[in-house]
Amino acid sequence: MKDDRKELEETKKQNGSGDDENIVMGNSEIPKSLEEVIDTIPDKEQASVIRRVMSMQFGMISNTPENSISKKINSEHITQYIETSKEAMEKEYKEKHEAKVFQGFVFTICCIVFVLVIVLLKNQPDYMEKIIYALFGFGAGICGGYGIGYKKGSNE
Repeated sequence: MKDDRKELEETKKQNGSGDDENIVMGNSEIPKSLEEVIDTIPDKEQASVIRRVMSMQFGMISNTPENSISKKINSEHITQYIETSKEAMEKEYKEKHEAKVFQGFVFTICCIVFVLVIVLLKNQPDYMEKIIYALFGFGAGICGGYGIGYKKGSNE
């Protein structure tokens, strides 16, 4: 207790006449208003009061919700999180792979239909030209609609 009182007095001397707003004690600052309150406490109890105030200040800083949650996390939680993330990544990969396979299948069917139109209507160029223009227009509409829908979905 006497050591804390001596430290407080030395700190007052270092800070000058006490005009500063805060007093630095060790690694912590004591507000001037708190210093005045501490001066009214008997010398024997000042050190314990200073320790309690300092521990309360540090306790408030370290008692945040994030800190209390992080204290409860153990290696089992981390392992479970990694396994769940791995499953989610595998599912996402599988969905993207299936979508690419489907798009490839649709593209192949479209190419086959286009070739069939050319082969079947090679003797009738007027009809073939109109059907090819219609197929290209239909394909462009599908691609444009897909692109707009994809962009709209990615913006949300």
